[in-house]
Amino acid sequence: MVQSVWGQAKRGGNLPRAVLCCAVLCCAVLCCAVLCCAVLCCAVLCCAVLCCLIISHSVFLVKSFITYI
Repeated sequence: MVQSVWGQAKRGGNLPRAVLCCAVLCCAVLCCAVLCCAVLCCAVLCCAVLCCLIISHSVFLVKSFITYI
């Protein structure tokens, strides 16, 4: 869609510059939102993995302690 808008503007179409700027701005905001969502999902996934590692290590320590006693 942005490419067709850009093509009309380059060919001298009757598309106002404000509409073109709005389309580019909306595309940039959408890309930023997708990027932020990806970073947030990655952070949540890393936190979940870290929590699983901590829990499994704690279980291992408790089992070792019980076995030692």
